[in-house]
Amino acid sequence: GDGAAIAPSASAILRAALRTAESKDKDFAMIAKLTVAYLKYVRFEDEVLRQLAHMLIATLHDTNWHTRAATLRFIQALAYGHAFALGVELFIALRDAVVASLSDKQLEVAQLASSTLMIFLKGVGASSEAELRATFLRVAKTTPVGADADPLTSSTKHAAVLGLSACVLAHPYDVPTWMPEVMETLGFASLEPAPMKLAAQKTFAEFK
Repeated sequence: GDGAAIAPSASAILRAALRTAESKDKDFAMIAKLTVAYLKYVRFEDEVLRQLAHMLIATLHDTNWHTRAATLRFIQALAYGHAFALGVELFIALRDAVVASLSDKQLEVAQLASSTLMIFLKGVGASSEAELRATFLRVAKTTPVGADADPLTSSTKHAAVLGLSACVLAHPYDVPTWMPEVMETLGFASLEPAPMKLAAQKTFAEFK
């Protein structure tokens, strides 16, 4: 019943809470964080979900990286809690926004985007994994990065490595036929400068 009560204002409330969760006013920040936490457990109707999804996609471009990070965390909860209610269109739109965030200039946000992407590679999103993985592999293999690489090239390669990391870690209990090629590509990435090296090494450390 709570979802129906706050539905008309859910998108505006959530956006304000995401943007103020790191406020210097500790009391205000705490209220904002509690609001975000509460909204993660509310079940929304289709139209409200559509509004929330579009708002979250827009908020991933916020100038404050803490807000972008908080938005990714909420997307994780939304994807889990509404996996079958989002619909294909919204699911793809959110997934594509998360993929774009792999190139975020803030390392913490890019890494969080990788862990968020894992959710979109499971269940209803499994059918699109092969296409995404192929794109990540192509970019990772054909984008040379040296010590003097420009920031854009480095960011593009790093995003591909983070994407491959998500593909690997989304399968903790099995070894798909594509796994050796991806692991080999990550192995080469581990020999490159940071942040590619760190992303690849982190993947190997987490993959058991």
